[in-house]
Amino acid sequence: MQMDQDELFLLMVPACLLVLALLLMACRLLLNRHGLCHLPGGQEYLPLTAMSFLCVSVALTLQTLLSNAGLADRVVLLALLHVIGALALHQAICLRFDLEPRHRLAVGIAVLTVTGSYYFGEMRGDLLSRLTVVSAGVAAILCLSVPDLLRQRDGIGLCDRLLATSYVFGAGFAVLRSCWTIVIAPGADLEDLPGSGPWKLYLALMLFFKLWLTVVVVLVAIGDLLASLRRQRDTDPLSGLLNRRGFQEQAELRLRQHPGANWHLIAVDLDHFKRINDCHGHHTGDLVIRQLSDLFARHLRPGQIAGRMGGEEFMLMIDAATLAQAVSLAEILRRAVEGATWPDQARVTASFGVEQVADAADFHVALRRVDTLLYEAKNQGRNRVSAAAAAAALAAVARAKPCTRPEAPRALPVAEAALASAR
Repeated sequence: MQMDQDELFLLMVPACLLVLALLLMACRLLLNRHGLCHLPGGQEYLPLTAMSFLCVSVALTLQTLLSNAGLADRVVLLALLHVIGALALHQAICLRFDLEPRHRLAVGIAVLTVTGSYYFGEMRGDLLSRLTVVSAGVAAILCLSVPDLLRQRDGIGLCDRLLATSYVFGAGFAVLRSCWTIVIAPGADLEDLPGSGPWKLYLALMLFFKLWLTVVVVLVAIGDLLASLRRQRDTDPLSGLLNRRGFQEQAELRLRQHPGANWHLIAVDLDHFKRINDCHGHHTGDLVIRQLSDLFARHLRPGQIAGRMGGEEFMLMIDAATLAQAVSLAEILRRAVEGATWPDQARVTASFGVEQVADAADFHVALRRVDTLLYEAKNQGRNRVSAAAAAAALAAVARAKPCTRPEAPRALPVAEAALASAR
């Protein structure tokens, strides 16, 4: 009866691994329902991790139930299960972190491991050498991605960093297991290995690591789900740009994180957009919105953001050393809009307003100022850039009338601003 209880305890480990594999597949199905599996890179690391757990579960079940003679007849199958499990986990990590999987090297190690297992297991009947070959092959496969993972770990999120750290420790555990087969196992009773203390300790450590890895992977999956829902909340479905809420949150975040970056707002409004819809149809109007969004994406640098504030109104936030540089970008965009080929040969132009934003506290006030500049550009004939020249105007008035409080200057279009600065 005691032996039956030992077997039951030993079988709990592969049974738990099977449950963990099913849990990971359930997470994958949940993410698939939210469309996350269709994102670049997908969520294929989840079924691959589940496959790794499943292979190890089957291998441990066979090693627990079968005698050494029975294992000798299935050395190739056992080696394949352990190797496929290691390959699946290695590939899962490479997919998650966009690492080079080194397929040729990984497959080469796998072939050598299976071949060595067959040679020492079936041809020579050397159980210890077979264990050493399989353990070393699994450890080598898992360690392939460790150097790249360590170099990338500082540029990823908290959950991904935890996953990377856990994988590195798992690869280290595999190395320690291969060292055990070389240093400690020669003095052990291999005939009683499935019921021995070292084997039970190995299973306990294996179960602890797999449980921990599952918790971390589930946390990563939940983080992906929340990020996907946040993107859906903050993204305009037609243009693919940020919506009003998303733009304001991202803009305020950048202003708080980079307060000295000389941020500028560029307000954009398509001229006579209603006429485009009336003459060419709403489908053409939608195509114009999408093409304009692509135009913004081509001209903005990383860290600069664009949002659709509603209808044909857009807002950009860029970091530029001076207001003149921000105006220059707005002028480039204006010419790009005017010179582009639009659907149904529609004639499309846009008006722009440019204003500097000092910090997060100034953001909402700056939005009102840049809106005023935008409508001034539209009132002055459309298809132009209007920028604030308040600082230059106030300085000129102060030099001319130092004792007189100057009136608030009106916003100047870019052509008038250039003339004013030239004078």
